[in-house]
Amino acid sequence: MRKILLVTVFTFGMLLSLTAQNYLVEATYDSEKLFTEWNSYLETPNATTALKVYNQLPSKGHIFKETSDVALEESIYDHLNIVEEQVKQGDANNIQLAFRLFTISDGSFSEWLQIMLGQTINTHPELFLTELNTHRHLFTKVNSLVGNFGEEFADDLDKQITATKRRIKNLKKVENSAVANVKKECILALKAKLKNLESLKEN
Repeated sequence: MRKILLVTVFTFGMLLSLTAQNYLVEATYDSEKLFTEWNSYLETPNATTALKVYNQLPSKGHIFKETSDVALEESIYDHLNIVEEQVKQGDANNIQLAFRLFTISDGSFSEWLQIMLGQTINTHPELFLTELNTHRHLFTKVNSLVGNFGEEFADDLDKQITATKRRIKNLKKVENSAVANVKKECILALKAKLKNLESLKEN
């Protein structure tokens, strides 16, 4: 069993952090158990195996690359498309798994998760907000999570504006009072992005 030190980490790609009261947290990370459950998931990707992987991941913080299991993380990243397919189908356990994977992700790994989860705003907005509400402590801000559309949008302002408006519209449809706070936060972040995009277009 491996003990991992979890600390606040700020990166442009993921905007991941501990809450203030958990600035420095030592957690238990059993790489062997996680690898076993991950391999089982790869054999049979479904809600049950996703939950087992989820339960082996740290619940908060971020794992330093220096103390992580590189082979495990590479395996997860290399097969992240399998999680993505389950997320697209709207499976709650796989969506929460994608959220918790932020505790071990970095760089392009984190950006892939952002894009993947951001897409569920259009397909399963209430489920997205429900899981974000549960995992809100993993993020300093929600901007990158709700506003990362992927490389195909990068050089097309009109496409980004349309996509941003669509996400705002779908979030507004959610009436569940339990997620009202994160709903408001996400909409505000998207409105700020929209204002910036429209300003860039005018210039």
